[in-house]
Amino acid sequence: MSNHSGSYMLNEILELMEQEQIFGWLGKEKTQSLVRNITNTACQKYDCNSGEILENFTDRFELCYGCLADSKDLENGLCEVCRNDMG
Repeated sequence: MSNHSGSYMLNEILELMEQEQIFGWLGKEKTQSLVRNITNTACQKYDCNSGEILENFTDRFELCYGCLADSKDLENGLCEVCRNDMG
């Protein structure tokens, strides 16, 4: 069972960081790295869900919630490889 409350809390923190324009200051590559690290830690250590953490942010960060790869080709938050794996 996934840690939904932890996932949604992190999503809200990403929203706060977005409002404070932190990601613009960091730039694309550092933002992607930070978000990957946060998401990996949350999922591996705290049983969070990457889809919930990145909800409404996959296009903004150009990150697939399935594999956390950078991709501009996202549909519903998933890159082509993950879409093919699920379908």
